Amino acid sequence: FDIQIAQTTIVFIQYLLISIRYRMEAYETIGGLFKDLKQDYIENKLNVRLLAVVALILDVLEKLVESIDIHDITTKIIDNIESFGLLSNNYHFKYQATT
Repeated sequence: FDIQIAQTTIVFIQYLLISIRYRMEAYETIGGLFKDLKQDYIENKLNVRLLAVVALILDVLEKLVESIDIHDITTKIIDNIESFGLLSNNYHFKYQATT
């Protein structure tokens, strides 16, 4: 029985030494995980900032539109729609590719 315990102890010591050697030689980090988390955090923070800017722009536009008569502007657009050239097929936008 003593021989069996000694043999088991030697095997476990060998395993510990081999595993320590492997850890030292094949050192691997989980840095990629943290890099992905950092990228996700930056994207999330950017999304929050962009939404805040969009909300601010919408607030400014809402304040501007309060002083504008929508009915009057709509009537002017409908009356002059042909002069804007938006309904014609030959209208080219500024950044539209010409064919």
